[in-house]
Amino acid sequence: MTSKKKNDTDDIPCSDISYSDISYSGAVKELEEILGEIEGADVDIDLLAGRVERASELVKLLKARIRSTEVKVARVVEELREATEEEEEARNVEEDTSFESGPEDSIPF
Repeated sequence: MTSKKKNDTDDIPCSDISYSDISYSGAVKELEEILGEIEGADVDIDLLAGRVERASELVKLLKARIRSTEVKVARVVEELREATEEEEEARNVEEDTSFESGPEDSIPF
């Protein structure tokens, strides 16, 4: 039987993993390692259920991170869109006022 490399978070029960305990890339790497173990010929049946449960928790965490990032990106894009619209409106007002003429501008000398 081959010895398995222990992950940094192997001792943490799945339900105790919080959003900040592991980075996105760390979660992806661990998930890939688990998938490799599960697909391997020397799967330890005694550990299989725990590893599948851990993989499920990692997938949930990754999906939550993606959703959170999508919300943040959408918020930033909306703020940029609003700022751009405000700048364009300010420019339009500036252009409109620069062409206005008063009574002294209509005298032909």
